[in-house]
Amino acid sequence: MARRFAVDTINLEAYDFEPFVNEKYMGVVIRWDSDIGFGEYTIYKPIDSEDDKWLAQSEHMDNNEDKDFIKELMKLFIEKLDIVEWGVIMYRTFTMEPLHIDDVVAYLKNERTGSSTVRKCKFIGQIVEFANKKVKIHRLSPPDTFVYPNEIKDYGTDIVCPDDVMHIIISKYDD
Repeated sequence: MARRFAVDTINLEAYDFEPFVNEKYMGVVIRWDSDIGFGEYTIYKPIDSEDDKWLAQSEHMDNNEDKDFIKELMKLFIEKLDIVEWGVIMYRTFTMEPLHIDDVVAYLKNERTGSSTVRKCKFIGQIVEFANKKVKIHRLSPPDTFVYPNEIKDYGTDIVCPDDVMHIIISKYDD
């Protein structure tokens, strides 16, 4: 396939980078615009794949012998990239909210209730550390409690998966 337009002459703009995960794949969709049109470039990987091979669908903008279009999109992506401190973005709740040291959170655990599964609050805690893709939480409440304690007691710490953590809003009313 001979390229009709040189990639560096079409005023290429990458305006949206949207990560996705579904039952089969994880990846990113890059939305772009240019003098010759607009489109989406999807980069993805099967979730259950044991190799490191990534796949792409480019709407015929690239092929295996000529990957200049994705190279240019990656340059644009790098220009928009902000480098942040470790842990700021890497750790997120199951609702995709970023987690930080000292956040007060609820630890939720899936439990079977007959034929369905519900997430129940196991305890309230404060994040004290991130390590090996896990979150270390100092428990502020007794087990199976969704109440912020009036006094702080030492209920120990647990290391949990970030997907099982949810931010909580703490409000204390003056009587």
